[in-house]
Amino acid sequence: DVTYFPYDVQHCQFALGQWAFNNQSYRLQADMGLVNEKLSKQNEQWRMISPLRAEPGYRYFPDELPHSTLEYFFTIERRPEFYQKIIILPTFALLVLSSLVFVLPVEAGEKCGLALTVLLAQMVNLLVLQDILPPSAIHFPILGNFFLFTTVITAG
Repeated sequence: DVTYFPYDVQHCQFALGQWAFNNQSYRLQADMGLVNEKLSKQNEQWRMISPLRAEPGYRYFPDELPHSTLEYFFTIERRPEFYQKIIILPTFALLVLSSLVFVLPVEAGEKCGLALTVLLAQMVNLLVLQDILPPSAIHFPILGNFFLFTTVITAG
């Protein structure tokens, strides 16, 4: 769910299992509930907010016999500092510049030039954002709605 991008939290789960052997001949076991965090590598984009936890489990495959699995659970949080400086601050600056168009008197010769320049800058900003925002058909980021709003204000 990327609705709150770049302030999103992701709850992750993955299972490691054996398909070739069923539970009667092969069983995976975890030595401990929590995995040692010193074994994990730090990431520049994500921060782990809950430790990696392993639990034994079972999955049923087409042979309808239980297969042993290890299920891992963890929660990560995106580090928003990069996105604040690269996306949010320039967009606020463009929003302030676009509001100056409404403040300038009609007689000012540069009102139309300022509006078109800010609109062009907003379009370039949207092209950059297209590569940065995560694509999602189910949940559209609130930040994306803000960018659409600033584009409509700038075009207006």
